[in-house]
Amino acid sequence: MKTGIRIVQVAAKAHGSPVAISIWASNALAKGGEATYSHPNTLDHKAARGAVQSPYIVQLLTVHYEAAEGAILDVGYPVGALSMAAVAIRRAFQTMTTGTFVAPSDDFSEDNYGTATKKVREGSVQGLLDHKHRFDALIATAMSQVASYKADQAEGASRTELDEDAYNAVDPPTSPPAADQY
Repeated sequence: MKTGIRIVQVAAKAHGSPVAISIWASNALAKGGEATYSHPNTLDHKAARGAVQSPYIVQLLTVHYEAAEGAILDVGYPVGALSMAAVAIRRAFQTMTTGTFVAPSDDFSEDNYGTATKKVREGSVQGLLDHKHRFDALIATAMSQVASYKADQAEGASRTELDEDAYNAVDPPTSPPAADQY
């Protein structure tokens, strides 16, 4: 997917030199790397968190939502789109491992990437389906980046009319409430 490549190329520019880009791309593809995880950890890959929720995958999923806007049917989780996005982002990082862009020699097609997409679907994406609150959070993050969704949220937000409301704002506790807390 060309969009995945563009997403990674934009991020690569922040790393400057070809050597730095090569190191960054290689680390991103390593076990626990940022090509896959939202909280990467390549030193201890078992400590990495947020599988198939990297910012790059989320950006590509956002593009999917933008392209499907107006045609979205509430039929379940976007397992196919997420599976393809994860594979496309890994492929995009692979184009940068030399430190400069090297175009892929193959097409992003079912023949070339169908098996990898199926593996992601049956592995990482199934893991999200097993923990639906994580999948819901991923979708909310992707949707929050869709322009029309942002506009709807801004229109739906209510302005604090009284300063007292803002001055007395307190976050709820994060631990389970005590029986007499509320």
